[in-house]
This record gives sequence, C-alpha cells and structure tokens, in this order.
Amino acid sequence: MSKVATRFAPSPTGPLHIGGVRTALFNWLYSKNQKGSFYLRIEDTDKERSKDEYKDQIIKSLKWIGIEHDGQEYIQSTKINDHIKVANELLKNGFAYNCYCSSEEIEEQKKRSKQKKLPYSYNRKCRDLNEKDAPKNIEPVLRFKSKIDGNSVLQDLVQGEVQIENSTIEDFVILRKDGTPTYNLSASVDDHQMNMTHIIRGDDHKINTFKQIGIYIAMK
Repeated sequence: MSKVATRFAPSPTGPLHIGGVRTALFNWLYSKNQKGSFYLRIEDTDKERSKDEYKDQIIKSLKWIGIEHDGQEYIQSTKINDHIKVANELLKNGFAYNCYCSSEEIEEQKKRSKQKKLPYSYNRKCRDLNEKDAPKNIEPVLRFKSKIDGNSVLQDLVQGEVQIENSTIEDFVILRKDGTPTYNLSASVDDHQMNMTHIIRGDDHKINTFKQIGIYIAMK
C-alpha cells in the first residue's frame, strides 16, 4: 500500500475558522498516526475573492495551533496550466464537451427546475452537439461528460460503501468561458499530482467526491 498522504486545502477567501481547523486536525492526526505525510494546499484560483492576507493568516494560524505540514505550501494558482492541459485532454479523449448555452438559457432551466421543486441539473443540450453546428459568436464553457447509466460507488472508511445513481450527477463545468478551471477540475488534478491517498472532509462534499472520482478515472 502507498504511504498515507492527506491534505488540508483551504481557500484564502476569508480567515481560518473553527470548521477548517477541525478538518485540518483530522487530516494531520490521521497522517501522523499512519506515519504518513500531511500537506497544506492553498486553493487560490478564485481571483476575485482570494487575498494574500487570508493566505498568510491561515498559514500562521495552523503553525500557532501546532499543525505542521510537510514540505512547502502547495499554491494551486501556480498549477493552472496543468489543470487546463488536463481539461483539453479530457475534451480530446471524449470525456468533456463544449457547451454553448447562454446564461439566459441556464437561468431558464434553473427556473423550470424550481417550479417543479426539483434540484437544478444541466439538461445536457450540448452533450452530443456536432462542433460543425456550434454557434460561432459564443465562447463556450467546457463540461465534463458524466456517466448517465448505472451507479458510482465510493468506499468511505467512515460510512462504508456509498452508492449514487450516475443520472443524478450533472455534466458539470470544468473550464469557464474565460478558460479558467473550476474547483472540481483543479482539486482532482492536484490530488492526482500530489499522490493523495485519503481525503478527509465534510459530508457536504459528497457530490463533489463523485464528480472528482469521475475526473480521476478519465485521467487514467
């Protein structure tokens, strides 16, 4: 089995809070118990909200608490070119597609979902669109082509085997219209490059976990 490697990956969009401390502590304790490594990754790809003052506060606060990470801080924004490269490879290999739906169309889809009291999920309008038929005056986003049939399985060390119907996982955006990567793409690529063995985080990230598993499998 590979040496255990965990990480704490805060976004510097605000100061470190008690929930973040708890997540960092769990990851740090588990890695040390298993004689593994614990890494700090600063997920600063949100250009508008990320600030150096918050990054510095997070790093200093963890040191003050006594949670020491191995190696240098991993700054996500320095790896954006790697994320974009993977996205283009996913497109080339048929695991992603360009979506030309306008903001108005997406808002209309969300409105209809709300009226039906259903959670919003992109309707996959552009999933099988031939690029020859694509509009010429619209900058597309890049969406991951999630599986539609069957189930996905997550082996969780706390909850056991967790299953989800693939049809409930939307074709989510991995590159925005301006070409910048989204959270699920960047986190997946970074975890892969950092050789993470265990991801310890809140249950609210469960759907993101399944999305990231999809990207992980497609990268192999």
